[in-house]
Amino acid sequence: MQTFILQLPEKKRTVPIFTRINASSFIQHTLPSLFPGEKILFVLDKPMATLYPSLIPETIGNKRTFRFFLAPGERNKTLSSVGKIITECAHKQFERIDAIAAVGGGKSSDLAGFAASIYQRGIPFFIIPTTLLSMVDACVGGKTAVNLPEGKNLAGTFYQPTAVAMDFSFLDTLPKRQIRTGMAEVIKHAVIGLPSLFSFLETIKPYQKEHYPRFIEESIQFKKHIVESDEKEGGIREILNFGHTMGHAVEIHHYARFSHGEAVALGMEWESFLGEKIGITPIEVREKISAMLIKYNFPRNKSSLHIEQIISSLKRDKKNRHGKIRMVLPTAIGAAQPGYEIDSSLIHSTWKEFCDEK
Repeated sequence: MQTFILQLPEKKRTVPIFTRINASSFIQHTLPSLFPGEKILFVLDKPMATLYPSLIPETIGNKRTFRFFLAPGERNKTLSSVGKIITECAHKQFERIDAIAAVGGGKSSDLAGFAASIYQRGIPFFIIPTTLLSMVDACVGGKTAVNLPEGKNLAGTFYQPTAVAMDFSFLDTLPKRQIRTGMAEVIKHAVIGLPSLFSFLETIKPYQKEHYPRFIEESIQFKKHIVESDEKEGGIREILNFGHTMGHAVEIHHYARFSHGEAVALGMEWESFLGEKIGITPIEVREKISAMLIKYNFPRNKSSLHIEQIISSLKRDKKNRHGKIRMVLPTAIGAAQPGYEIDSSLIHSTWKEFCDEK
């Protein structure tokens, strides 16, 4: 087991992030000692019931366990789903000292974390991530959110988990597309702040599972450092949004076609393209990013995207200021700057050129 400690100086508290653990052992023997209550609700992605039927026993220590299974799909990341979780807590007479634990991907931690942050104004919350995406990104930093019809992640809270525990063996049962969606966030971290990781990704064959622990732990260390400096995203933490402005606008209209990571990969390519157009991103940087995304087999066909829908969503992006669309743009491999204002007319006028690129 390896332990990373996220230090939050403003709140004078820490969040332990355990890697290389055995999930069953953690749940049965460690988790009961981490919260004072007598009940815990496990919020699980539905496939977990089939893949790991004995993971959650009826009791852990002297505490009762309950299960809540999430309906599949990004379309169910809604306020209604959060309402169902907190209603379940109320029906089971959960108190402020009882807990919620997310077991699954990023959607489960978003929904369970949001529910934990508002039920009785906040109860203990744990994350046991089971996907590469959630291990390298979603479980670190304390963001929770749901989608609205108008856009992705428009309602949410900053609410840090009590602890995070990662069992890398969960990755063995993931389909390749799920691994790919997590690799988008690994590549993002490499582009914006880990140039040695980017070089390593260039030299190895893609999708070799022996490298996943390195990807995860370097991503944790990198994101931990940023969150410790800027927990509520008032400054440097904004760089973690590279690829997400365009990516979220694509994803909200094309759930059936693009996973989160696939949309973010397209967003990274698109934002780099726009960065080159305004003289911020050097052409060789953009070409390296594109080559990396091709190497990891991300979808590149943009023909079915609707630019008017995408621009409409961009105008409601939560990172906007004073009605201006703002993006993170790479300035080198391993460096990026947030807060660049991109006019919608530039996005519109260069759309065909971007689509025509191979």
